[in-house]
Amino acid sequence: MSGHRRLLLALALCLLGREPLAAPVVLRAAVVPIVGQADFLQTVMAPFLAEKGVQLVVTATHGREVVRAARAQEADLIIIHARVRALGKLEADHTLAPSTPVFANPIALLGPADDPAHLADSPSVAAAMARLKASAHCLLENHLEGLLDVQRTLWGDEGGCRHQDPQAVGLGAVLLAEQRGDYTWWGLHPFVNSQRGMTAMVWPEPELLRTLNAAPVAGARNAALAAEAIAWLASPVGQRAIAAFRLPGQPRLQAWWPPVTNSSTDKGDIDGE
Repeated sequence: MSGHRRLLLALALCLLGREPLAAPVVLRAAVVPIVGQADFLQTVMAPFLAEKGVQLVVTATHGREVVRAARAQEADLIIIHARVRALGKLEADHTLAPSTPVFANPIALLGPADDPAHLADSPSVAAAMARLKASAHCLLENHLEGLLDVQRTLWGDEGGCRHQDPQAVGLGAVLLAEQRGDYTWWGLHPFVNSQRGMTAMVWPEPELLRTLNAAPVAGARNAALAAEAIAWLASPVGQRAIAAFRLPGQPRLQAWWPPVTNSSTDKGDIDGE
């Protein structure tokens, strides 16, 4: 046998004697669609995942499917809006360990691309509404459940130009406002997905934020790791990473904020969940 062949045989025998490489630990997350947008979790959790040597697999789906995945133990952790009634039921029957508020998504004021009422630099949403009322421009109400009451509370009872059209719902309100040159409201995340050419504005005020909770799935194969991941998200370093994240095309706007309690917007399907 030639020296070359002996070398190849020795190498093959050496490789056969090695232990196989361990498969990476996979952390399975079932989340509502906005949490899966633009690789949000993978991006903000990168330091934690690298430290633990973990692969994160995110399944972004409707809230009903998140609940089903938890019951079927098809996920190690879930993230869902705090207002969802099923969250409390899942905790009560011990499908989930107690949940933790981890972040909140904003409702955005949307206006014409050139923001003719100059609302973007307003220090608060109240100041923006006062400025809009004093301008020659109008607000078109978005008749989406859970959003309508918020808009009317922010607008108040007097003054300004406000259009009310029961057919202006969700994206339909955005399209109509864009056509008419009006301002309107919608969730920042679905607006970014819509790729419309309007200007978005957000303010970190409780009435405009909707909290999401994360919870380990009890009995799941990596429930303990899920609890560690959630604790990391809620930690100061995790919260800084969350605040620094930006959605595509919106470098100025903070897409995720610290969680809030008793938000007046915690009802209705604002984000297509």
